[in-house]
Amino acid sequence: MATQTNVKFSRVSIPIADALAQLQEEAFDPLRIELRKFARIQPTGEDEFPGYDVIGRPLDLRSIEAVLDEVGRGESFGLGYLVGVPAYIYLNFFDFDDAGYSALLTFDSSVLYFRDDKSAQGQLLERILSRTCDALDVDVCGYNSSDRYIGEFDALAVAEIVDGVRSGELLRMEQPFFYAIKADHLTTESILSAIPHTLAKHKRLGRYHVLSAWPR
Repeated sequence: MATQTNVKFSRVSIPIADALAQLQEEAFDPLRIELRKFARIQPTGEDEFPGYDVIGRPLDLRSIEAVLDEVGRGESFGLGYLVGVPAYIYLNFFDFDDAGYSALLTFDSSVLYFRDDKSAQGQLLERILSRTCDALDVDVCGYNSSDRYIGEFDALAVAEIVDGVRSGELLRMEQPFFYAIKADHLTTESILSAIPHTLAKHKRLGRYHVLSAWPR
């Protein structure tokens, strides 16, 4: 089975210009991740596997200012970032309305399996996802190998991740998996009671509970 490489988030409410700036400054610059590509995207119109297609040729863009000059208000688009592995992560922003928008992150599988003297497998991806959640100020983030993360471009409901972690259902998945939950949605005690007999490791990173299990 191919490695699942889609990561989903709850809806994002901060303005897109602020989100892109915070992503670069707070998440990607510290990890030496560089913006390289921009593309407009549009819905495929497929009912069974809804998603987005690229419109035209991607552009080589290296700054947030250049992206904002290209994209129109409410226009869906995707960005490609070069990670020093070397590999790419891709962030797609879509389904804009007055209340916010959705985001989907896709990564090259080599990001998941990267390891060196300082990082075990999965730790680089965990750092990227944790910083991305914080920069976008999302309530929850999810990633696992289930069909929930294949194909569809959509946002996660907060209860979907909170209830799945509290019950332990999401923690009994096979590795790899990753969930980030804002701490005001779930107590440490409820998480610790759900972890026994699962592969999940729990960390408190800033405003978030992070639960993960990575390949060994």
